[in-house]
Amino acid sequence: LSPVCLGSLRRAASINAEYSGGDVGARRITGWLMKDIVLMSLDLSDNFIRVEGASNIGQALSNNMTLLELNLRLNRLGDEGGTRILGGVKVNNTLKKLNISANDLGRNSAAMLLSLLQKNTTLRELDISCNKELILPDENIEDVDGRDVEKIKNFKTVLSKNVGLVKIDLRHTPIPSSVGSVLFPRDVKSRQKRRKNFLD
Repeated sequence: LSPVCLGSLRRAASINAEYSGGDVGARRITGWLMKDIVLMSLDLSDNFIRVEGASNIGQALSNNMTLLELNLRLNRLGDEGGTRILGGVKVNNTLKKLNISANDLGRNSAAMLLSLLQKNTTLRELDISCNKELILPDENIEDVDGRDVEKIKNFKTVLSKNVGLVKIDLRHTPIPSSVGSVLFPRDVKSRQKRRKNFLD
């Protein structure tokens, strides 16, 4: 997508910008997100976006009020970049679907993910699969055998209290996929509330 093409947009339902120039392309596109362009879906997958681009996207997300879906699959965000993206999503009130899979997210991203899940209630679907270093934080306790059980229990508790999220993909992370089952509570009232959130 050329600057002239995107620069002239004022309303676009969806933009697929796969292979659009890494951090430089991400900076240009997030500049538009912070202006008066109404964009509801943005695909930036497989773009070699790193920390610089992630910082720009995270900042744009914290201010944007129109974007509903963001796909950042298969970039090179790393732990710091993942933290910046998740930090932006944490304070965003419109984004409903985020794919941040296969980005080498790590311990700091996992800590920000926990914080996001405690604050954000608008996100409905989250794909964080294929992040093999996404290790849950355990404050004030050094990592020793047996502590993973407590970390996972804590994550499960935080996840179960989030009333917005209805789908999470944890495949190929240190967090067992079964943890996502807390999003489907057994009692009828909770199921109806989650279903209503998903449809909104």
